[in-house]
Amino acid sequence: MTKVFNAWNPFLLKSRFNSRKTISVYSRFSIQEKGSFQGIAVYVDNNKHHIISFKPEYLGLYLENIEAIHLFNETKLIELIKQSDQLDAFDNDGSIDIDGQRLTITHTRYLRDPKFRRKVYEAYKYCCSMCGIQLELIEAAHIVPHSHEKGTDEIEN
Repeated sequence: MTKVFNAWNPFLLKSRFNSRKTISVYSRFSIQEKGSFQGIAVYVDNNKHHIISFKPEYLGLYLENIEAIHLFNETKLIELIKQSDQLDAFDNDGSIDIDGQRLTITHTRYLRDPKFRRKVYEAYKYCCSMCGIQLELIEAAHIVPHSHEKGTDEIEN
């Protein structure tokens, strides 16, 4: 299963939403997989609409730049996420330039223990710490967010 968001340009779909009670939109699974692998991918449908598939960590980037992002081809989208991943928030005003278009970058990354998930699973015997049931739906998550000044990668958190 891919963990990506799929996004259709809301400005282009607005008239369809206003004229009908229900509408159908779709994305291609192959593009979702590609987005999961490379961070972001685009499919251009027969109406020239850009359907974007992207990893959850780029949601802020997408929302801040929603109008511009649906005009980019895949090469520009990949360049956008590469630049945003390399951006040092302390040395930059929070924006980058792609082909003369100024885009806003809003994500911050924190160094995490790559073994955190496995340690939590083992500590709780692969079951939910709240109810003790394992339905293969559990995720290892912090109680106090890792980004908080008091957040840690300790198993108790």
